[in-house]
Amino acid sequence: MLRNIVIPLVSLMLAGTASAGEWQASIGVADELDDDYAPVATLGYVTDHRFPVEIVGGYIGSRDLAPGEIDPTWFLGTSLRWTGSWWFVGGGVAAVNDQSEVLSSWYQFMTLAGVRKGDWILTVRHLSNASTRGRNRGETFLTLGWAW
Repeated sequence: MLRNIVIPLVSLMLAGTASAGEWQASIGVADELDDDYAPVATLGYVTDHRFPVEIVGGYIGSRDLAPGEIDPTWFLGTSLRWTGSWWFVGGGVAAVNDQSEVLSSWYQFMTLAGVRKGDWILTVRHLSNASTRGRNRGETFLTLGWAW
């Protein structure tokens, strides 16, 4: 199932590189769940269109939650952005490699909001399946990134 979403997302990313756009790399922290935070890292490509398309891959570190440890999670997603001169918001979909009570299905909805100052980007992002399958607490994380 994951292959069914990864191939189209990679194809879209490769098609988007034909237009001028930018790469964005960021690091940050996922919000507390049961007194446990997790490190986060993302790498994405944002097209240069009126409504930019973002292709993003990311890593969310392991968590030590009851009843046991949750393995690190990798995700790949795409979103559509609305941008202003210093802000942006967006929404899209993502696929994750591992399911747990935090992200309980392989598919997730992704929302984001952020601000930009020059090449620096501060982003809040949320992944959740909207409780469409199992208990899904979702992941919310804050990242600071650099664009080039």
